[in-house]
Amino acid sequence: HYEGWGLPIAESIAHGTPCIASDSSSMPEIAGNIISYFTPTSTDECLNAIIYLSNDQHREKARKALMKYKPTTWDQTVNQIRDSIEGNND
Repeated sequence: HYEGWGLPIAESIAHGTPCIASDSSSMPEIAGNIISYFTPTSTDECLNAIIYLSNDQHREKARKALMKYKPTTWDQTVNQIRDSIEGNND
């Protein structure tokens, strides 16, 4: 149930590979709508996501995700943490 801070997603996108991840972690916050998600306790959802992403049409989706993905910089991370601590979460 635990995943690294978006590193598997970043690696997948960097290689133009379709990506699925758990919807119960920080992954939806990190990747938004550029990948597919499943409930980690549902083997059916996981299997369906794999089958869905196995066709060529979804490889094109992965390629487009690569074009949209912009990794978070250290400056952005520091600013987000500072804003959160200071209560500036707007």
